[in-house]
Amino acid sequence: MEGRRYITLEPPGLQRPTAGPTRRMIVPEDKELSKYPLDVQLRIGQTPLKPISSYRIFVKENTGPMRKLHQTISHKELMTKLNTQWFTELSEEDREAYRLKGMLDRQRYRDELIAYNRNRLKVLTEYADGQKKQKETTTPAKQAGAEKEDMENCLSSEKQSKVKFKSAFKFFKLDMIAKVKDEYPTLSFKERVEIIKEQWKRLAAHEKFLYVKRSRLDKKRALLELTNATIINIQRQRAGETESAPAKEASPN
Repeated sequence: MEGRRYITLEPPGLQRPTAGPTRRMIVPEDKELSKYPLDVQLRIGQTPLKPISSYRIFVKENTGPMRKLHQTISHKELMTKLNTQWFTELSEEDREAYRLKGMLDRQRYRDELIAYNRNRLKVLTEYADGQKKQKETTTPAKQAGAEKEDMENCLSSEKQSKVKFKSAFKFFKLDMIAKVKDEYPTLSFKERVEIIKEQWKRLAAHEKFLYVKRSRLDKKRALLELTNATIINIQRQRAGETESAPAKEASPN
């Protein structure tokens, strides 16, 4: 605990524990941002990555070299070797260097979180002001058109709940799985997916948006297929009703 300082700044909407200092500032999940348009979310950007400890920095930097030296051992055995190296073989001077890296990463996180919260507040305030001005200038005809559009969106959302399409992360995983397999041939499929998940979290917003666009196109494709199938079923039902109608008229009462 010596020499360790705790940050007291709290982002909006984040509650502190009832007792004791906060060991690490937690990034708000920003679930409420999902109700805002995509351009607003992109302007706000990604939440900062949480800081990692000096031990995790050591593991991250030495996993690749250790894997090249011991290609046949399992992931669990590899982590055991790294753990032993950290606690018994690493000199105090080298360990202090990793502690310094951990301290710099915590400071990086604090600075990024402050900047993120400021930008988030600015973007949401500008969006709210724009919505207020638009509402003040809305005519009754525009309001009726907006209600009709909302009704159409409601109907389309019912259809969208039935469609199956690839998510943005699914497209990213399909692009990266072969590359990760080449880099880590001895890892299991589950471990490779965990690596891909970590890469997805660290992906820049503009790069992630490319996969979001692919997912939207796939969703449109799936929705179009569902709509066509629904139309065909309705046409078949109507054709069956017209064929059975003359037979009912010819039958005696």
